[in-house]
Amino acid sequence: MTELLKKAKAAEKTGNTKVAISLYKKVLREDKSNRAAWVRLASLFSIQKETESAIICYRRALSLQEDAIILFNLAGELYKNKDNDNAIVNLKRALELQNDFFRAALLLGYIYESQESFDDAVVAFRRALSLNRSSRLAALGLIVSLTETDQNQEAYTIAQHYLKAQPNDEALLNLNAALLMKLGRYRESFDQLKQVTSTNQKYTSFDDHLKKAKQERDQETIEFFETANQRRKERTERLKQKIEERKQKQQKTLTKEDITEDTKDLLDLSLLHLFSGEKDKALAFLVEAKKFADKKISDQ
Repeated sequence: MTELLKKAKAAEKTGNTKVAISLYKKVLREDKSNRAAWVRLASLFSIQKETESAIICYRRALSLQEDAIILFNLAGELYKNKDNDNAIVNLKRALELQNDFFRAALLLGYIYESQESFDDAVVAFRRALSLNRSSRLAALGLIVSLTETDQNQEAYTIAQHYLKAQPNDEALLNLNAALLMKLGRYRESFDQLKQVTSTNQKYTSFDDHLKKAKQERDQETIEFFETANQRRKERTERLKQKIEERKQKQQKTLTKEDITEDTKDLLDLSLLHLFSGEKDKALAFLVEAKKFADKKISDQ
């Protein structure tokens, strides 16, 4: 190890980031093949939120030698930069090199989920969960993605399994209530939601649970959690607009198909508000969904 590289690492260790970056750059001016310097420089750029620079450095490191960790780190930066397609390519390659790479499988699932590619997300989360059966994040991701692909019974079974081990886990209880909605067990869902939100004075949103969970994870995946709530807001607005447009077109008559579609959308809205911690709105949309479901039954 060169003296300059030692100084750069020492500066990094003491938190003197600017000095460390300057020293790593000097190392690389002397020797562009110093892979360790490229990796450390990329990491510092990432911490500084200089995503483009981090991407360049990780790619230079990979050009010298490919490995799963750097591919994963690069994927994280690409995801932050909204380059999901290349992030996915790098995560898949990381899993080819290291097929038991849990973090890569988990991040792949979340990226697919963020793109609303729920079938692919299910596959990725299944893989992550097979690599780490105790992972609450992988279980939550799989449950949510299964509900999005209408595999509600399987999602409910998984939720029940994890609730046996963690009976007071609020996020799982909320998901369980949402799944009861999806399965048409409205009264059970309504009662469970009321119980969870009324007995716990510190009721928090699904986002808060993710924020707590992310603190236990690596820095590379934090950007996913930061954008989760925004994606839900955007989807909520799309669903509201969709329902309103149908109402305007169908002032006179609603077919059974229309009622089924409205019921599903209202349940989705209830679920999204539940995830955001807006319990009153979640319950209101649940009640409205039940009215549509009851109308469908009475018309049969």
